[in-house]
Amino acid sequence: MRLTSLLLSCLLCLLPGFASAQSATPIRMLDPVPYASNSVIATRIKRECTSLGHEIAFMLNGMQRGKMQLVQGALPTKGPGQVLKLEIVDVYSDGNAFLGHRQGVKLRGVLYHDGSKVAGFTAQRTNTADNLMKACA
Repeated sequence: MRLTSLLLSCLLCLLPGFASAQSATPIRMLDPVPYASNSVIATRIKRECTSLGHEIAFMLNGMQRGKMQLVQGALPTKGPGQVLKLEIVDVYSDGNAFLGHRQGVKLRGVLYHDGSKVAGFTAQRTNTADNLMKACA
């Protein structure tokens, strides 16, 4: 869990430097972060974790101290500026009350600059908890 958070934090620390070197505009990102169209995430998780995509966008924007522009609706990757396209690839929660629950979320991201893909990554965070609602947060 800490290694993945560290890797994601390192990537996000590089984004402001790339942004200032390339342009003065903020990096645009969709809010809420959507589930990937090809993901097979349990219906119960999608139904119960209704704010997960918004929480991910809010957290990343906070880590960047507001240097990102959260966009609602469509997020075109073509055109001028920088766009960070994130998708929730997987969310899981399994286990029981006696053994605990293994929970996690997996994201896929692509950074575009002026319509060209310049970087991509996959990040995963896992934890153990006693109920599904902790996985949603």
